[in-house]
Amino acid sequence: MGLFESNKRIIFCLVGILMVLSHLSPVNAKSNEEIYQEKLDQLKPDDMDGYYKLGLWCKQNKLLEQAKIQFSKVLELDPKHKKARQDLESIIQSEKDAKIAEIIKKYGFYKGVLDKPGADSEKLPWEKAREKETEHLIVKTNLSVDALNDLCCLLECAYFHYQDLFSCEQPQGEKLRVMVTKNKDDYQKIYYDVTGTNSSPSNRGNFIPASFPGNKSGQNYLLSFYDPSLQLLLTFALLHECTHYAMFLLGQKYCCSQPPIWFNEGWATYCEASRLEGKRLVANCINQKRFPFIKDAINKRTYIKLKDFINCSAAEYNNVYYPEGWSLVYFLVNGQGGKYKTGLQSYMEAWKKNKIAMSGEGTGDYSPQDKPGHLKLFEECMSVPIDKLEKEWEEYILQLK
Repeated sequence: MGLFESNKRIIFCLVGILMVLSHLSPVNAKSNEEIYQEKLDQLKPDDMDGYYKLGLWCKQNKLLEQAKIQFSKVLELDPKHKKARQDLESIIQSEKDAKIAEIIKKYGFYKGVLDKPGADSEKLPWEKAREKETEHLIVKTNLSVDALNDLCCLLECAYFHYQDLFSCEQPQGEKLRVMVTKNKDDYQKIYYDVTGTNSSPSNRGNFIPASFPGNKSGQNYLLSFYDPSLQLLLTFALLHECTHYAMFLLGQKYCCSQPPIWFNEGWATYCEASRLEGKRLVANCINQKRFPFIKDAINKRTYIKLKDFINCSAAEYNNVYYPEGWSLVYFLVNGQGGKYKTGLQSYMEAWKKNKIAMSGEGTGDYSPQDKPGHLKLFEECMSVPIDKLEKEWEEYILQLK
């Protein structure tokens, strides 16, 4: 055997040994959890920079729950710490994305056929409609198989999103019954079968609670119909009505009245603009179906003054009001660096605690009972006079694109 061959074997043996050793951990090596605890024990209660650096270390070492705790501690010490907020929101968003991807995979991947021509090509009568049961829904449609799967994906993702956004929960054993027909004629027949009344000609969809007069089934329904030629897309209608279902669940959970109409419809128009892209639910979007109308109304000074808008009745809330509702919720979530987001949450808590007395429930007169008191409550939640907030709202909406 030559010297070269002998050295070659030695080198191969050494490489093999090193590869084995590289996969072995020292007997006394500390786990990341132990290192984390040691680092945490060394920090003083007011060491904001230390907490932030520890959060970054946790994030790099996949200790995401611990990272969230550290970034939250930083924000307790300094609510304006921009980097800590961004890092915390990044982790939370990645966790949400992972859950959405899991839902989409579970229900057959999202094809995006609900707003495109062709989903009704089989021309199935309602008697031969397809049905699929998911974790929170019973979905029935006489559209294609892909459309059925898309309905399940979209609405299960929406339900998860609303759980996160509103902390709503279905009562155990309850499922929302979703019926989406291939055309408006079928929809109107189903609506009549469920409620015993005729649907309004302008309706694109409805959430019908079990308590709705004429609904003898004891079930909650979400109804809509397929028509890709309409300006208001089917996905918009479904997400809009599903938001009403989420609000209904909150009302059940806290034994409170329906929310003020601006709040109910404002959130519905805010959520309807969400969309599934790949394996993500993209939310908090500018609603391009509503935005041009409110921008035009602000420019022409034809919008409803906010002090009147938040006190309007159900009968007053017509097509002119929907864009303003979207814009107000979108502004309160995003405007002024998000400073009104806490106020919006405080307003929701006031509703859940029955601090907003409503009158005329179930009628067109449904509105806040004490309008001056309701205005005062709104201003207290937002920590600003409504005239000042209105000016900020105008400026914010006009600079959107």
